[in-house]
Amino acid sequence: INEADIMKETKQFTYKDGSQFVFMDL
Repeated sequence: INEADIMKETKQFTYKDGSQFVFMDL
């Protein structure tokens, strides 16, 4: 999986689990 795909997926989950994926939204 590409980094771009990971960022795209995580950004969708950030608003759901901000505490867990906050480091991904940096």
